[in-house]
Amino acid sequence: MGLNYSWISETIENKTYTAGFYYIGIGHSFIKYPKSVITIDFSSDYGADYPGIKSRTSDGLEVDIEVSFQYQLDPTKLYDLYFKYNEDYHRVLDLMAIDILTTNTTEYSAYNFFWSRQEIATNMMAQLNKYFQKWGYANVLFFQLRTVNLPLNFEDAIQKTEVTKQSINQAQATKNKTEVEFQTDIMKASYQANVTINVAEGDANQRITQAQAQANMTKSVQSIKSQAYAQLKQSLNMDSASLVDYIKNKVILGQNSGNLIIGMNQGNGCPSQYNQNNNNIQYNRGY
Repeated sequence: MGLNYSWISETIENKTYTAGFYYIGIGHSFIKYPKSVITIDFSSDYGADYPGIKSRTSDGLEVDIEVSFQYQLDPTKLYDLYFKYNEDYHRVLDLMAIDILTTNTTEYSAYNFFWSRQEIATNMMAQLNKYFQKWGYANVLFFQLRTVNLPLNFEDAIQKTEVTKQSINQAQATKNKTEVEFQTDIMKASYQANVTINVAEGDANQRITQAQAQANMTKSVQSIKSQAYAQLKQSLNMDSASLVDYIKNKVILGQNSGNLIIGMNQGNGCPSQYNQNNNNIQYNRGY
């Protein structure tokens, strides 16, 4: 791409010509500008445009950075570019980049350069693009922060700090794991205790229920017996003493084995003893 220059009138047409064939008249020629992407390299590499940029961090440490970036001239601003810098725009843009990068480096601490390199690279590219668009009539397309050289003692200190930080993180992770295991053990113990309590309460309730049922059954049996004896007494016209004798005799006859001795008072005041052995009743009277 280029501008139409008339060496006869020493004027420049305010129009950008792109690649192609044009008839611009006798005494005219093109002032040519590259349409391709231009790279500026600040490093110690062979063939670099400039050495690395030396500056200082915000905390006063020396820092040497190696960067490269790519820019492209704005075709719509070639006329302005020519009248501002003539054809010496290369040197102007190079010096502009050195100044911007040197100044921008002082905004970051050595620690930032060690841990936030990508963020710094993004910010540096934004600063370059801002000034190149405004004063260089170009657009910065890519930026590479390739190397950051800090004092060796600082890098050693950072590495030791990182090792210590990792140790702290490991200790914290171990502590967290132990706390989780401890809480889990507490939960297990609490759960087991609740299970034990529930089982014990269930057993106790079962025993109480069984005892209550047995008591109710015994009470019911006694009630039925009482009713039966009352009916028997009434149907046989028995008095209370006769009923008692009947019940005693029934108990005696219901014994299958063993000896049973019962003391009874006879009418003459002498006690009578009933001795049962193998269902045989013997009366032993003592006078």
